[in-house]
Amino acid sequence: MTLLQMIDQIGIGKYAQNLVDIDETHAVAPESLTGASFYLLQLGVGIEAKISQMTQEIDAYRRVLSRFASGVTVVTAYRGQRADGVTVSAFSAVSLEPPLVLVCIGEESDCYELLARSEQFGINVLSAEQGPLALAFSQVGDAKTQALRIFPNLWIDESVPVLANCVAHLVCRHYAVHAGGDHRIVVGEVIDLRLHDLQAEPLLYFASKFRRLTPA
Repeated sequence: MTLLQMIDQIGIGKYAQNLVDIDETHAVAPESLTGASFYLLQLGVGIEAKISQMTQEIDAYRRVLSRFASGVTVVTAYRGQRADGVTVSAFSAVSLEPPLVLVCIGEESDCYELLARSEQFGINVLSAEQGPLALAFSQVGDAKTQALRIFPNLWIDESVPVLANCVAHLVCRHYAVHAGGDHRIVVGEVIDLRLHDLQAEPLLYFASKFRRLTPA
């Protein structure tokens, strides 16, 4: 196996480690390496250090953002004749005139293409009792299908699929899709909306857990 093939197969960081410790019984000191081997060792160590730093920064980013409490929605649309949806906490109003809202959907979501191409979609604001439903819609594929089977009378017949027993829902017409890093920002124009239960408490998401409202 050539040097380049080895690097391509196991990665620069692991290759550099192999240069330092060829096997469990024959160690090679870094100072004994010369030329390309020493350069690759330095490069590999540098890459691994950078990856470690990036991982720590991402973890810190997630921890900080998790301290921003948000509501929980399920964004829904028809996939052919079948209703489908995905749990989304990144939901926000955008404009009053025209009435625009947005949701952020990960590019890897099984519902991204569905929502990006649907002429209309629904946004369902979940109640405090619908945590299990939020978890079900966070699954993908067959796991989602199985998880949703325990919820009877799940849908209300509308121009788009709407969830029963939620706090409120909005029906949106596709307005725009914008790039946003590893997510897409789907903007919808609100064409219908309904408040189902004025007294219902919303489901909250804070510190990576579902929460309920408590008096301040």
